[in-house]
Amino acid sequence: MNLSVYTPTLIKQPDGSYRYLLNITFTDTVKIEEIRMKVNTVKGGKKTILWNVNVNKPCQHYMLAAMLETYFGVKNCWVKKGDIFVDMPLTELMVKYIGTSFFYGDYLFKVVVNSKKANLACLVFDPTFKKKK
Repeated sequence: MNLSVYTPTLIKQPDGSYRYLLNITFTDTVKIEEIRMKVNTVKGGKKTILWNVNVNKPCQHYMLAAMLETYFGVKNCWVKKGDIFVDMPLTELMVKYIGTSFFYGDYLFKVVVNSKKANLACLVFDPTFKKKK
């Protein structure tokens, strides 16, 4: 069962950076219980797992808690029923948390957000990060 309806859009800016736009409607007030993220590098059409992360208490995680509150208005992991528009500076966030020294190339991100009631979202995006000159 899904408790949201959403339209994600990954936009490449003229400067090569990415913005992630998300229109999401939550059909019920719900608590976020888990966030799973899988990141693959992509070379020559072949995917290789870079990392796989499962966070059972995302609102206690140093990075996820701030992102959930800032971009989704989440308080104590509770999302209110209704519409949310998210405009996330994806490249800026990646550089802030991961850096640019070794993190460049083609990637495939898959993020799954769950509650005990249902799936909240499954987001997939495939940015390319360039080495900083």
